[in-house]
Amino acid sequence: MEKKPVSKKKNSTSTSNKINFYSRSAGETLRIGINLAKTLKGGDILCLRGELGAGKTTFTKGLAKGLAIKRNIVSPTFVIMREYTIKTGKFCHMDMYRINDTDFLASGLYQCINENNICAIEWPEKIKHLLQKKYIGIKISVLKNNSRKIEIKKNDFSN
Repeated sequence: MEKKPVSKKKNSTSTSNKINFYSRSAGETLRIGINLAKTLKGGDILCLRGELGAGKTTFTKGLAKGLAIKRNIVSPTFVIMREYTIKTGKFCHMDMYRINDTDFLASGLYQCINENNICAIEWPEKIKHLLQKKYIGIKISVLKNNSRKIEIKKNDFSN
């Protein structure tokens, strides 16, 4: 995964399978999402974790912008999922906060996870054992001064 800085100051570190970004504003969080989106392809699943208000939806807005989605991105908390058309299929933004694995299967949401769509799943721990092993784990942590640490790790849920 290529790291792309969003400001002149060093704001990222990486290891072989993990990249850490540090964001000092919502705008920087958006830019990190935009840059990641440019590396995505149909079939990619992004598992976004972080406490309430950490910036998962802001990061997802960046993903959407990087995927050339023009519509306003809002949290799917109460509707569970929002779909947006992209070149390969759909960008599916899901929020599992109010759902469990049984509801996920019964609702048919699992059908959105396919080789054409890119899925961003907030609160993925609710359906962790239903997800395939190939996904991108994104953990957003709130730091001092309201800054964020954004950990991006391929094929890992533990970051």
